[in-house]
Amino acid sequence: MQQDAVIRIVDEQHQQGRKVGEVLATLGIKRATYYRWKKGRD
Repeated sequence: MQQDAVIRIVDEQHQQGRKVGEVLATLGIKRATYYRWKKGRD
């Protein structure tokens, strides 16, 4: 699923020191959307 790939990419980039918002901006995804997807996985 595309959402899972985005979450994985953001998590990997964040572990490497990038800010979550910066990664999301690069991907063109709103912060609220990302966190809604992430919450849905839990």
